[in-house]
Amino acid sequence: MFYNHLKIAIRTLWRHKTFSGINLLGLTLGTICCLYMVLYVQHHYGYDLHHENAEEVYRVTSELTLGESKEIMDMATCSPPIPPAMQVDFPEVLMATRACQPLGVEQQLLRVEKEVCYEDAGYYVDSTFFEVLQYHFVEGNSTTALVEPFSVVISETLAKRLFGTGSALGATIAIGDWSEAVPFKVTGVIDYSLGDSHLNSHLFMSMNSGDVGQFVRQNTSWAGNNFLYGYVRLAPGTDADALAAKFPAFLQQHGGDQLRESGMKKELKLQAITAIHTQTNLNGDTPGNTSKTFLSLLLAIAGFIQLVACINFMNLTTARATRRAQEVGVRKVVGANRRSLFSQFMVESLLLSFLAVGLALPLTELLLPIVNQLTGAEVVISLSGKTLLLLFGITLGTGVLAGGYPALYLSAFKPIALFKHVTSHHGSASLLRKGLVVSQMTVASVLIIGALIIHTQVDYLLNKDLGFEATQKVVFDLQGARDGSAVAGLGDELRRMPQVRNVSAMLQLPGKSLSRDIALYKPGQSMDESKIAWLDYADEHYLDALKIDLLAGRVLTLMDTVVDGSNFRIMVNEALLDELQIPIAEALGTVLRSDFEENRMSMTIVGVMENVMYQKLTDELRPFMLIASAPENLSFLIADVNTEDYGRFLAQAQSSWERVIPDLPFKYSFLEDDIAQLYQTEQTLSRIIGTFTFVAIVIACLGLFGLSVYAAEKRQKEVSIRKVLGASIQNLVTLLSKEFLLLVGMAVLIASPIAYFGMQQWLADFAYRTPIHWWVFGLTGLLTMVIAFLTVSLQALRAALMNPSDNLRGE
Repeated sequence: MFYNHLKIAIRTLWRHKTFSGINLLGLTLGTICCLYMVLYVQHHYGYDLHHENAEEVYRVTSELTLGESKEIMDMATCSPPIPPAMQVDFPEVLMATRACQPLGVEQQLLRVEKEVCYEDAGYYVDSTFFEVLQYHFVEGNSTTALVEPFSVVISETLAKRLFGTGSALGATIAIGDWSEAVPFKVTGVIDYSLGDSHLNSHLFMSMNSGDVGQFVRQNTSWAGNNFLYGYVRLAPGTDADALAAKFPAFLQQHGGDQLRESGMKKELKLQAITAIHTQTNLNGDTPGNTSKTFLSLLLAIAGFIQLVACINFMNLTTARATRRAQEVGVRKVVGANRRSLFSQFMVESLLLSFLAVGLALPLTELLLPIVNQLTGAEVVISLSGKTLLLLFGITLGTGVLAGGYPALYLSAFKPIALFKHVTSHHGSASLLRKGLVVSQMTVASVLIIGALIIHTQVDYLLNKDLGFEATQKVVFDLQGARDGSAVAGLGDELRRMPQVRNVSAMLQLPGKSLSRDIALYKPGQSMDESKIAWLDYADEHYLDALKIDLLAGRVLTLMDTVVDGSNFRIMVNEALLDELQIPIAEALGTVLRSDFEENRMSMTIVGVMENVMYQKLTDELRPFMLIASAPENLSFLIADVNTEDYGRFLAQAQSSWERVIPDLPFKYSFLEDDIAQLYQTEQTLSRIIGTFTFVAIVIACLGLFGLSVYAAEKRQKEVSIRKVLGASIQNLVTLLSKEFLLLVGMAVLIASPIAYFGMQQWLADFAYRTPIHWWVFGLTGLLTMVIAFLTVSLQALRAALMNPSDNLRGE
C-alpha cells in the first residue's frame, strides 16, 4: 500500500512541476532557517552539559542588599572563604573549588624565550578545579596538574601558538607584566572536545601562586570582596533548595559581625552550572553569556518561518482541490475509503517534506561559514543521534503541519457532488485560504516591524550621547608594560604629535563596566545609610581628553593623589550627589566616608563632573567617582586625535611605542569600536532577524505568487470576457490584485499591535531605549503592500495581456 501511495505521490508532484517547485522551494528555505536556528539554540543550551554528573554541580552566587537604599545587586561571585567553608560545614558538599581573574587585568602578557604575546587574563583556580569541572587533558593529569605552586594548565590552541607541534609539558611561561612576570611551569594541556564551558579560558593557574593566590587564601572577608567564582559538587540525591535554606545561618555564624558593620545584607544562592551560560542578569559574570529571551526569540522566528512555508503548501494544495476532485471521486467510487485517501495525501506531503529536508541539509552545511559569521557562533552539523532525531522531527512535523488539513479536506469530498462539479467545502476552503494568507503576511509583517525596531534600538545604543566623546579616540593598552614609566613616556611621545589634541591615562576604559565600587555616606550618616559608587583612577587630563564637562570645582591633579592610606580627594558625578542628596552648590569640600571591616576612609569632593555612562545602556546610570593617580599606576592611554590619515598616525604611534616599550607588542583600538563590542548580542539579533525576515518575505511571496497563478487560471474566461467588453489592462490587473492587497492590508493591521507589544517587552530590558515610532508601522505597511503588489501583479498582467480568443474559442 505504501509503495503505491509513494508512486502516485511522485507522479503527482512531477505532473504539477510549478506548484511542486514553489512548495519545495518554500519548504527548503524554511527548513534551512529552522534547522540552523534549532542547532544554534541547541549549541547555547549545551554549555557545561559535559561535566561528570553536571546536575550535581552548582555555582555559589550572592545577592547583596545595600544599606537603607535597599539597592539589590545580584552577583555571580562570592567571597573567598565561602566555598571551602561550605565543604567543611555541609556533608552534602562533596567538593568545592574557586576561580578568579586578576582584578582589573583584561589580558595577560605571556613570554616564552623571545616569543611575546597577549592572551585573555585567565583564571587562578584551586587544585580541585579539574575534579569539579571536567576538561579533556591532551597532556598531563587532571588530578595533580595544579597541586604544585606556579603550575599552569593551558589550552591546546595556546600550546601550539607558543610551542608549535612539540610537547608543552614541563615548559616554562612567564606570565604577567614585565615588572611582575612570574615563571609558571606547564603541567597540563587541555582541549574543548568534551564540550563548551562558560569558563572557556586558555590559562588556568594554580591558586598557590603569587600575590593573587596569597590574597585569596588569606582572605577572611565574608561580607565584601565578592570577586571570585565558587563551585560546589553535591552528593548524589541532594536537594539543592534544601541546602540553600541552611545558608543564612551559615553566613550569620561566620560573617554576621562583618555584615552588621558594613550595613549590608547578603544572601547566598546556588546556580546550576548548566544554567550559567543562558543567564545574563548577574553582575560580574563571565563574558559571552546568551540570554534565554534572545534564544527564545530565535526559536520563535524559526518556527514562524517554517509556519509560513507550511501555509504556502496548505494554501496551494487546497486552492488546487478542484483539479483533484474528480480523482478523489473516481477512487471513492471504486472502493477507496477516506483513510486510504488521507494516507495518500499525507504521503505526498511527507515526501515533499523529506525532499525539503534532504535539500536543506547539504545547503545548510554549505552555508554554515556564512551564517556562522552572521551570528558569531560556531555551529556545526554532526550526524549524531540527536541531530538525526532533530531532522526526523522537522521532517515529520513539517509534513504533518503542512499536509494535515489538505489531506482531511481533499479526502472528505463526496463522489456525487464531485461529478456534479459541486464541492460543499468550496466556500469554507476559500475562507480558510484567505485566513491563511492573512496569517502568513501577519507573520512576515511582525518580523519586518521587529527588524526595524531592533535596528533602530541598536543604532540608538551605538549613537547615544554617553556624556563623553568616543569618536576619534585611540586607545593604547599598556597593561603588560615593563615598568610604570612606560605609560608616562608614551603619553609624552603622543602629545608631541601634531595630530594629537590631548592624551589621558586611566586604569579602566570609559563606556565599559567598572570592576571597583565603594559604599559611601555623607556627614551625619552611617554605613547603614551608605550608597554604592563605582570608581576609576585617572590622571589630570581625563576630562579634557574625553570632552567631559566640569560642572563645579576643579579637575583632579597629581597633587590630589592619595594623601595617605585613608584620605582622598575625589571628583564625583551628578548621580552620586543625587543618591546622597547633596546639592551641587554644597558639594565642594564635602567629606564622604566609607567604613569596611577595619578600614576607615574619607574622601573630599573637589570637583563635580557631568553624568557619564560607564556601563551598557541596559543598566541605569550609576553613581561614579574619580580618583587621581600617577600614570605609572595606570593601564591605558586614550589619545584624542584629529586626523584624516589614521594609517599614518598609527605608524608614527607604533614608532614611538617601539622606542619607549621595545619589548611589548604594539596594541591599540578605537574607543567607539570597544564600546560597540558591548552590544554584540543586540547587533547579532539585528543581523539575524533582518536576514531571516527577508527569507520569510521570500517564502510568503512564493505563496502569493502561486495563489495568483491559480487565481489567474481560474478566472481566465472572466478576464477574457471583460477584455472583450472593453476593460483596460489596468482595470484587469486591479481586479486580479485587489483581493490579495486587501488581505495584506488586513495582515499589517493585525501585526501592528502584536509587534508593538512584543517589542515593548524586548525594549524593557534596556534602561535607555528608543521610542517606537509610528513610521515603523507605516513603512511596514508600505513595504508589504509594494512587495505583494509586485508579486501578484506580474501574474495578473500576464493574464490581462492574453488573447481573449484563446480562452473563449471553445465557448
